[in-house]
Amino acid sequence: MPGSSILTGIIPLTNSCHIFAQKPKTVTYDGEVYLGLSEDGSPCSAQAVVHHFVAQANMDPLDNRLYFIVGKVASVRENTCVGEGNSTEDYDIEIDAMMSLQLQEMPCDTAPMRPVVVVAGASGQKSSNHAFHLDINQYVAGETRLASYICSYPPDNKRFQSLGIPKLGSTIIVTGFIVSEPVSDGGSIKRLPLEVKELAFLTSDSSPSPAKGKNTKWNWGNKSPSKSSANDHATSSQLKSVTEDTQISPSKHVSEDTLSDTEDHPRPAKRAATAKSGKITRSKGKQRATPNTPPKERNGVEVKHEFIEGHSASPLSEVE
Repeated sequence: MPGSSILTGIIPLTNSCHIFAQKPKTVTYDGEVYLGLSEDGSPCSAQAVVHHFVAQANMDPLDNRLYFIVGKVASVRENTCVGEGNSTEDYDIEIDAMMSLQLQEMPCDTAPMRPVVVVAGASGQKSSNHAFHLDINQYVAGETRLASYICSYPPDNKRFQSLGIPKLGSTIIVTGFIVSEPVSDGGSIKRLPLEVKELAFLTSDSSPSPAKGKNTKWNWGNKSPSKSSANDHATSSQLKSVTEDTQISPSKHVSEDTLSDTEDHPRPAKRAATAKSGKITRSKGKQRATPNTPPKERNGVEVKHEFIEGHSASPLSEVE
C-alpha cells in the first residue's frame, strides 16, 4: 500500500562513499540508529545504510560525525544497494536522507536519544492483542521500496491498555520508536519492531452521528436546498415582485394624499353642493351618514358641518 515512513533523529555517519554509478551526487554512509539500553544496561543500535543527495556546488559532508537526519525509511531486502564488499545481512534499515545537519561532538555524559519514526498507511493484520502489521511503499533512493513494521502498544502505558487493534485497512498514522533489529514473525518478511507512542485515525471506523441544527439555504454537497428554504426563497421573490408592482412615484403619492378616498369619502365640494338641510345623505360605501347639524353662524357667515359616523368630530367641509 502507498504510504510514508519518515525517521527524524541524531545518527552518527561513517564510511562515506559513492556507490551509485548513475548518481554521482549521492553519498552513502554507514549509520547507527540508537535503540535504547539492553537488559545489561549497555546501549544497542541498528545498522543503517544512509543515502544523501549532495548538490554539485557543495562538498561532500564530513565523515565520522554526528548528524541530525530527516529521511525516508525502507526495510533492507536482498536487492538493496549497500555498496561493493558489503552484504545486506549487515544492515537493518535503509534511509534516504532528505536533510542532514552536522552537529558538534556529543559530550560523553549526555544520554543518546532514540530517533522518532512517523508512519502513515493502511493497517495490516493483527499480530496479537496489542500488536499489528503496517506495510507501506514509498520512493526511496530512486526506486519504490517497502517498509515493514510490527507496531506494538507499550505494556506499561495505561492509555493503550483499553485501546483495540485498528481494523484491517484503516488509514492511520503511527508515531513511535524502533526498539530492536528486524524480526521475523513466521513469514519471509523481517519487520522493524515499532513501539507506538501516538496513534491517529485519518478516517472514522464508524458512521457519524446525525447532526442537529437549523435548515440550511446553502447547496451543500450538490444537494437541493431544503423545502422550507425553497419556499422561503419563493415567497421572498413574490413579495419583491408585489412591492415593485405597487410602488408609486413621489409626485403621484403627493397628489393622492391631498384628496380623500373617492369611494368612501366623496369630494367635499360636491357633497356640500348636494346636501340638503334636514335630510340624510349616504356615501357610496357601507358607512351611514348622520343628519346635518343645524346651521351655525361664524362671524356672520352661515356654516354647514357634516360629520361621518365612526370618524373623528372634525368637519369634512366648510362652505360659506
